Amino acid sequence: MKKILAIDDEQMMLDLIKDHFTAEGYMVYTAIDHESTMKGLNASPDIILLDINMPWKDGLSLCKEIREYVTSPILFLTAKVTEQDKVRGLIVGGDDYITKPFSLQELTARVNAHIRREERQRVREEVRFSNGLVIAYDKRIVYFAEKEIAFGLTA
Repeated sequence: MKKILAIDDEQMMLDLIKDHFTAEGYMVYTAIDHESTMKGLNASPDIILLDINMPWKDGLSLCKEIREYVTSPILFLTAKVTEQDKVRGLIVGGDDYITKPFSLQELTARVNAHIRREERQRVREEVRFSNGLVIAYDKRIVYFAEKEIAFGLTA
């Protein structure tokens, strides 16, 4: 089950997101302050939905902090609509920017697209061929019949 962490200072927005994505088959964690955000990150979310305008910490600063721990896609959900706001959000580590109000259909499509992209990336880390040959690109190891092949190369 894919996990979403939604961070917003508006409980109604968190409830809407949680209800919607739970019905879509996601496990949804919500955070309304810094402490609950840090707890939510411990759940290793597959994607993070992050508001920018929060009274306890600016979402851009929080994004920078989250990036120290997490590589999951971060989608900003915000009322800030200028081009400069969007650019700033992407520069600090956001992967997408959706302005409020938004449709749940579009949000769901974007969340699914980012998760598919992450899954494709993971698949590229290990490529399986027929007859038991596996190349683990991320580890730089080749296996045949589940045994590592030593090439005798030194670094």
